[in-house]
Amino acid sequence: MRRRLFTHKKSGDDSVDRWITRETLALAFLISLFLPMPAHAQELHDLMGAPFASARSIMGDSLTDTLAQSRAMVDDVLDTYQYFYCYYDPSHHIPLFLPTYKQLVFNKSYTRIYPDEELKAWLCPCPYGPHKGEMHLFKCHYKLVG
Repeated sequence: MRRRLFTHKKSGDDSVDRWITRETLALAFLISLFLPMPAHAQELHDLMGAPFASARSIMGDSLTDTLAQSRAMVDDVLDTYQYFYCYYDPSHHIPLFLPTYKQLVFNKSYTRIYPDEELKAWLCPCPYGPHKGEMHLFKCHYKLVG
């Protein structure tokens, strides 16, 4: 598909239409990828890389690799939740009711330890009808790996 880019008028001539195709634009883009990087972009790259280069020269490569690996990661994980068990109708069960979350700090990864610890249980009315059920409070535990 051709698109009209602009119209150029020469003196004394009728207007001459200039056209640019998608292929021409794609070729221009590809050519621009092979052009050298502007000087200010190279300076910015050198400036951002300078702290790491100076750290390598002072501490050595193995120490900077160790520092990069020892950075901790943080994730929000499920801490406690309540499970409602209805005596009357199983479709009234609420497996994740009033969940709370906590931040877990780890180096490599973590796994959740099952089964969850049951802290307490009590009788309560069903939220869907005039019958009873049990509410169970559970706590989740995690194991840090690495």
